[in-house]
Amino acid sequence: MGHYDRRIGTRKPFEGFPALVSPVRMNANGDGVLRRRRSAEKHGRLLDVSLSGANLEAPENLGLLVGGLVEVRIDEDRSFVGRIKRLSLCDDERNVRCGVAYHDMSPGCRAWLHEWTLPQSD
Repeated sequence: MGHYDRRIGTRKPFEGFPALVSPVRMNANGDGVLRRRRSAEKHGRLLDVSLSGANLEAPENLGLLVGGLVEVRIDEDRSFVGRIKRLSLCDDERNVRCGVAYHDMSPGCRAWLHEWTLPQSD
């Protein structure tokens, strides 16, 4: 479900780069301000990245939905929140493949992404 070729820049594939994945829910506090709340965190894998989004694999039982937000944490300094644009069940039926567009990103992840995806000049 969803279109696969709307990314900015070249896709840079990984061989299943490990990451922690969790759905993000929005909660309104008593002051009416929306705040993100991270749900259960499970092991997933980044499959590829570009300047505008990523492709990842996550456990099916996280309850991810198209249009929902997902947080992907690579390590303490590198994480991003993405809006799920497409979702499909993997062959093993225990995992789903998610195409996400970046929504928010830590400074460490932004620097890492630019180093990884942008052409380097000598």
